[in-house]
Amino acid sequence: MNALFSFEKKAYHIVVIDSGSMDYGEIMDEMVNASSKGFRKFTIHVISKAKSPLYLEKLRSLIQNNIAYTITIRHHNCSEEEVKKLLNGLKNIPHKVFKK
Repeated sequence: MNALFSFEKKAYHIVVIDSGSMDYGEIMDEMVNASSKGFRKFTIHVISKAKSPLYLEKLRSLIQNNIAYTITIRHHNCSEEEVKKLLNGLKNIPHKVFKK
């Protein structure tokens, strides 16, 4: 995993492992839940085989409906081993993993 940017270290991280059938409403619900705990910054890691910027189409409503938050979106087209490294890097940072 690449090093986190300094502004991402205080963000709530959401890891989305997308195989094509992800319910992005769950992610919105998680953002609302985390914001009730004081988080205003979110980093969404999208692990998908979809090419950039096609994965953004699925996130369009999430981005448009949450303009009050700071949202960073990172796209990862990586292997299972790289996913494990990403999750290990987030071990001590508040995060949630969604897999479908």
